[in-house]
Amino acid sequence: YSANGTAYTQSAGTLSALDYITEIRGIAWGVGATNKVYSTSDVTGAWTLQGTVGDSLFGFTDLYSCQDFLLIGKQDGLYSIDRDGAVYDVLGNYKLKPNANNFKYGAVFKGKVYLPAHNDIIEYDPLSGGVQKIGPAGYGESSSQQHSAVALAADPQESWLYMYGKDKS
Repeated sequence: YSANGTAYTQSAGTLSALDYITEIRGIAWGVGATNKVYSTSDVTGAWTLQGTVGDSLFGFTDLYSCQDFLLIGKQDGLYSIDRDGAVYDVLGNYKLKPNANNFKYGAVFKGKVYLPAHNDIIEYDPLSGGVQKIGPAGYGESSSQQHSAVALAADPQESWLYMYGKDKS
C-alpha cells in the first residue's frame, strides 16, 4: 500500500493474501483464497471478513466497482455483496458453464460493466439489473471463424475490445 503514490509498504496478513482489490466510497474490498470477501476502511489495518461468495471450487476472476455496487467475478458466475454481507448471484446462468476467463478482464464504462462470459461479451447495468449480450458470439455464426473475447479496457471517453478469432473445426 502507499499513502502518497511514491513510497510503498509491503503488507502482511489479509492484504497480502488478496488477489483483487477495489474501492467504493472509501471502503476497500478484496477477495482472496477460495470464496472469501473482505473489507476495510484502512488498508494498513485489519480487514473484516464480510462473507463467502459462490462455490469454493471455483476461483475469483476479477472485482469491479460500478455505480456503488461491488461486482465479484468468479469462474462460475457474477456476484454482488452488500454492506451487510448478503450475497446475490447476479446472472445465475453461468454455473453450468464455468470457465477460467468468465468475468475476467472486464471494463467499467459510462455506468455499465462490460464482461467476457463464456465466449461472449455482456453489458451489465447494476442499477437496472439489465443484461445484454453484445458479441462476439453473434458475429461468428455466418463466419468461418469462431470468436472469443480475450480482454476489455476503458477510460472515461472510450472503450476497447480485443478479440481472438480462429478457424471453426
